[in-house]
Amino acid sequence: MIYRFLSLVLGLLLSNIALAAETGAITNYSPDQLEYYLFQAFNAPFQQDRQALNHIGIQGQVTERGFLVSAVLQGYPAHEAGINRGDIILSANGSPFHPVFSFNQSTQAPDVLSPQMGTFDLEVSRADQTRRISLSPRFENLYDSYRNATLNSVQEFSSGNKVIGYVQIWALARSSDSLLSLQQLIASLDHCDGIIVDLRGSYGFLDWQHFTLFNPGKPDITMADAPAWLGSWQSSSLAMAAETYRKPLVLLIDSSTRGAAEILTLALDDAERISSMGTRTAGMVGSMELRQDSLNYLPATELMIGEQTLEGTGVAPEQKVDYPFDESRRDDPQFETAVTWLLGVI
Repeated sequence: MIYRFLSLVLGLLLSNIALAAETGAITNYSPDQLEYYLFQAFNAPFQQDRQALNHIGIQGQVTERGFLVSAVLQGYPAHEAGINRGDIILSANGSPFHPVFSFNQSTQAPDVLSPQMGTFDLEVSRADQTRRISLSPRFENLYDSYRNATLNSVQEFSSGNKVIGYVQIWALARSSDSLLSLQQLIASLDHCDGIIVDLRGSYGFLDWQHFTLFNPGKPDITMADAPAWLGSWQSSSLAMAAETYRKPLVLLIDSSTRGAAEILTLALDDAERISSMGTRTAGMVGSMELRQDSLNYLPATELMIGEQTLEGTGVAPEQKVDYPFDESRRDDPQFETAVTWLLGVI
C-alpha cells in the first residue's frame, strides 16, 4: 500500500510541475522522487556531496497503470534489458513498481542509501503485451549517470555517401572535465556531414563554451533578472581552444528539455544551418534551493532572454513533431524527421 500511495503522490507532483511554473509557485521535491536525486546531484557543491542511489537509468511519470517510461539512459540496466520509451513498468519482485523505493529501502534516510545486491524481476507492459525482465540496479549519483549516458549515446551512420552523427547530451555542466569531455565528444564527430544533438531529457548548467562548440564566439543574447545559477554563465572555468562544428545541426527538444538546454536551443536557433525539432520545452529555467530533507524549485518568472520569458512557456521548436511519451512504437518520428532534414541540406 505504501508504494501505491507514494506513486500516486509522485504522479500528482509531476503533473503539477507545469502549473507551478506558470503560476510562479515553489515546487517541492522529496526523496521519494527520482527528480530529487537528479537535482540534488547537479546542485551539490562538491563531488562527495552528490547522493547516490540504486537506479536502473530511466525517466518517466506515474500513471494509473504503473510507471510510464519516457526516456532510457544509454548503457544503464533498463537500456541493456531492452526497456524502451513508452513501456509501463508494473511491478518489481511482485510489488507495485516505485522508481526509488523498489530498489532502495524506504526506511533509510537518503544520505545513507547503500548498494543493493542481486537482481530484480520487473513486469513490463508494452503495447498491451506483458513480459518479465530481470536486471540489477546501478548504485551511482545521477550527475555521473547522466554524463556517462551522454558518452554512451554517441553513434554515426551512413546514408548514401553522407555520414550523420548523433549524441544525446543528457548533462550540461561547467566543470573543466565536463567541458573537455564534451569538447572531445563533438570533435570525434567533426568528420560527419551533419549531427543530431538530442536534448530531450537534458538537465544541467550553462557555460558560454557550450555555445562555442556549435557557433563561433560568445552568443549574442542578453539576460535580465537571471536566477543565481545563470548569473555567472559567462564565467568559464576553462578556456577551451575548441574547433566549432560548422556543418548542419539538428537539436531535438521536448517537454523534458529543461534549464540550460532550453537557453542553448534558443540561442542556436538563429543560425541558418541549425534547426530545432520536436515539441515545446519544459520552461524550467529557475534555480534550486537545497534543504536537509527536500529541494525547492524556485521559478525564474522575471527572467528575460532578449524579449522572451521562458519560465512556464519554454522554447518552441522551429519544426513541431509530436511524439507522445505514451506511444509505444519502434520508430522515433522526431529523430527520423531530423535525419530527413539533414539529408536535404548536406
